[in-house]
Amino acid sequence: MTAPRAAAWRACRRAPRAGLADLADRDDPWATWARAVLVMSCGDYGGAIAPLESLADQGDPELAGLACARIASGLRQIDEHAAAVAWDERAMATAGSAVTDGLVGRAADAVGAGAPDTAARFLAQARARATGDRDHIRIAWVACEIALLGGRPRHASDHADRALDLSRHLGSPRHIAKSTLFAAAARHGTDPLAARQLLAGGWEEVRDLHLRPLLWPMVLLLGSAATPPQRTAAAEAVTFIGAHLPPGAGAVWRARGDVARLRG
Repeated sequence: MTAPRAAAWRACRRAPRAGLADLADRDDPWATWARAVLVMSCGDYGGAIAPLESLADQGDPELAGLACARIASGLRQIDEHAAAVAWDERAMATAGSAVTDGLVGRAADAVGAGAPDTAARFLAQARARATGDRDHIRIAWVACEIALLGGRPRHASDHADRALDLSRHLGSPRHIAKSTLFAAAARHGTDPLAARQLLAGGWEEVRDLHLRPLLWPMVLLLGSAATPPQRTAAAEAVTFIGAHLPPGAGAVWRARGDVARLRG
């Protein structure tokens, strides 16, 4: 592993502000990718996708593929599912870890399209290629989604709990936060008290880390149990995201009833 690549991966596994500080003096393509990953995790999709698009056309196949997969991930988060598919397919046609990312992404695209069987096929291919905690965490997230789509909350909880355990082992605050959200979502319909306890334990850290794309869904899951400060933070999160969408994207996300309610 080259030094720039290793430094980029280390930065991505830190809290966003800490990771961005580590990258402040770096100007190589891998640093550009890592910076975009961290910026996107804070909800600045427009600021992240523009540099990622430039990386998607550069020479290193793995880096180009990782850029494509990250663009797809961001597009899915703002409900641009059809656009995400093309980027995931580009990632699948590259090299290294990006191929696994593309396969996991295609599985998530299929979940978004309500096609669990297709999602499971892509996820099986991703499992066959998975090599480390990060791959298995992301696979567990989508497996949780597939189980929820199929009405199997216990299986969903098992996958989410595995993701949470692996995230703690990886030591990545972003992955721990997202896995906590999945674990709460998996329990929301069958054990709402457990879901609220998980969210209560992770909500403040998500706020302090500025992980806005995770913050507003957490508050939605809390429902009527959300406190005024939590609702205010969620409204601020969706307002920020709405102001930092890529050009021409995000109309479906903006029009969502739950997003509109949070924005007031």
